[in-house]
Amino acid sequence: MIKNISIKREKFDENVLLDYLRLTPLANKVEIENYTNKVFKYATIFVARQNENIIGINIVYFNDYENKRGYITYIYVNEDYRGQGLGWQLLNTAIEYGRKHSFTSIALEVRKDNNKAKCLYEKNGFKIYQDAGKSYYMNKDLTL
Repeated sequence: MIKNISIKREKFDENVLLDYLRLTPLANKVEIENYTNKVFKYATIFVARQNENIIGINIVYFNDYENKRGYITYIYVNEDYRGQGLGWQLLNTAIEYGRKHSFTSIALEVRKDNNKAKCLYEKNGFKIYQDAGKSYYMNKDLTL
């Protein structure tokens, strides 16, 4: 179990977010500056810290008020902290935030070859609703 950990919604400097995301695998998949700009403007960011150091992050869009659907765009746990329940905690923090703000579902996309993440989501009640070739789209009903 990880000691001295806190998970909370944070608003912080866009450059701090950019610097952190540059250190994650996401930096190899997207144009990180554009992604960070979009996230900074529109997303809700949940950060796991241990002694002020960022050890995990969950970036979620809670801006589809018409459909009351949230969308997890990125969840990441630093390698040294994996397998200790931190991903579960980050995921549940976002789920509870969505429920508190009257969202009825939350969705995400997971690569088919990312079995650990897919299992985490399934154990947390996410169900596959679309096969997108190399990935699955999954959804969780927040009204249950």
